[in-house]
Order: sequence, then C-alpha cells, then structure tokens
Amino acid sequence: MRVAIVTESFVPQVNGASNTMRHVARELAATGHDLMIVAPGPGPAEHEGAPVVRVRSVGLPGYRSFPIGLPDAAVGRSLAQFQPDVVHLASPNRDHFGQCKAALAAGKHVVCEKPLAMTTAETAELVKLAAAS
Repeated sequence: MRVAIVTESFVPQVNGASNTMRHVARELAATGHDLMIVAPGPGPAEHEGAPVVRVRSVGLPGYRSFPIGLPDAAVGRSLAQFQPDVVHLASPNRDHFGQCKAALAAGKHVVCEKPLAMTTAETAELVKLAAAS
C-alpha cells in the first residue's frame, strides 16, 4: 500500500508526535508499504527509505525551536506525484478539516487523528464527502 503521512512534527524534533510518526513510518516500511512523509521544518530528506517532503514553517511563538508547518503548494504536488492509497493525518486539529477535505476530494482514504474537525458542521461535511467517495 502507498501511504502518505502528513505530520505536525518529525525528526530531528524529539516529542510525542515526532516519535509516534517515526515508529509508524518504521513499522509501515518494515511491512513492505511505500511511504512518503510530509513534515515541517528542516531535517532529513529521507527516513526509513521514504522521502520526507519538508514544508515551509515558522517557529511557534515562545518556542521557536518547534516549527509549525504553513500551507504549501509543494504538499499537493508531492501527493499528486506519489499517488497514495491512504493519507494519514497527524497534524494540528485546526488543519484536519481542510486536509481531510482535500484528500477525500482526491479520492483517497483518510486516517485522521482526533478530532476529525473543529465543529460538528465540518465533521458532517467530511462524513458526506467520505460516503460519496
């Protein structure tokens, strides 16, 4: 299976999100899945044999060493080129709705960390999109 992981944090950052996604990537690669990882900030361009697409980022106010990803056209281009079967979203809650909507519109399966969206209206829209895809 071709899996795209979109994460809010990844190596070289050391935190819960980065460590979790590092382990997920390792296990998916070890079981023969093709991966692409999308992550903010500077860091390695490859992990476990998978390309890491680095997106523009800014330091979090008060915690400048923690890069927060910014909307970036490179993500859409990379996903279109990679053609994943499933997109795993491990991103900030405020980003889930737009990211889920884009992945569903592209006909992709989505695994989204909780919450699915920030409002019940957004969640209902995503459920309708998923049912129609």
